[in-house]
Amino acid sequence: MSNAIAGAAFIYTGYRIAPNSKKTAVIILTLLLVLIAGSSLAVVNFITKEYFSNIGIIAGIAGSIYCCIVVYTGELDKKA
Repeated sequence: MSNAIAGAAFIYTGYRIAPNSKKTAVIILTLLLVLIAGSSLAVVNFITKEYFSNIGIIAGIAGSIYCCIVVYTGELDKKA
């Protein structure tokens, strides 16, 4: 659960900090997180054989994608 929250917090912070093109910044940050987490997933599976860590990595990716969708659809602007 904490990894999903951390992924969403990363995206939300980028959304709040970006001065212009907030939706573009959110998409770029999400892609960046997915690339870094994906490479981490490859390291975990092929080098260290720590398969239980996959749950945390996938949860972080899911949290970031969920936050990206919420920001992109404008749900966050309606609440604020």
